Amino acid sequence: MRRVFHEIAGGGLSEPACGEINEWLSASLARLGVEPVPRFGRGSVAERWRWRGATAALDSPLWPVAWSAARLVTSDESPRLRVCAGPDCGWVYVDRSRNGLRR
Repeated sequence: MRRVFHEIAGGGLSEPACGEINEWLSASLARLGVEPVPRFGRGSVAERWRWRGATAALDSPLWPVAWSAARLVTSDESPRLRVCAGPDCGWVYVDRSRNGLRR
């Protein structure tokens, strides 16, 4: 995932990187579902997102990460992705500074 975000921060996303994101997304979204949740005192139910099988799968913490990453990549903030300029850092962040020059 780090490599993909570095690629985006560098100015674009290649076909292989898109394929990687789609693999993560496919594996993650296969586990995403909706479940009913009782609303207390109202006698009706609401719905919420649920990651099915999350308690049994070791890779389950990655499912919401992949979903969030895909949403970020396709958002209006994608062009603002930056890589920290520190020599030993490598963090990726969304630069929300006014002039877009945060380092």
